[in-house]
Amino acid sequence: MDDELEILQRRRLRKVKVRMILAVVAGIVVLGTGIYVKFVRPKSPLGGPCRWGMDCSTEAPACMRESMEGGGVCSHPCDPGVDCAAGIKCISIELDERDDRGLPKKAGYCFPQAFIDVKKAQHRDAGAHR
Repeated sequence: MDDELEILQRRRLRKVKVRMILAVVAGIVVLGTGIYVKFVRPKSPLGGPCRWGMDCSTEAPACMRESMEGGGVCSHPCDPGVDCAAGIKCISIELDERDDRGLPKKAGYCFPQAFIDVKKAQHRDAGAHR
């Protein structure tokens, strides 16, 4: 009887050790991934290409995309009509967010002129096909 209890105790202790090791390894992986994404991974500057906000540097923390499928550009809020940098203009856009009256919010964001030109050409082409 004591032998069976001792065997069960050892098995339980082994399971606890394995679970503890797995938890520590998972924590190290998560911490390593976070450090890589935050500090090591290359970041795009203002007007640079991005897919997600983590692709952008701290000077331009927002990745502005037209749709979930396409790529975007790194941007930051600005005052409409004021140039953000050489070749990068501040454009007023409607956001998906709504104000307390249910109207879409508008805000200014920095976009490179090349991105604006591509969007204008796409808009013209879409209008010509209707």
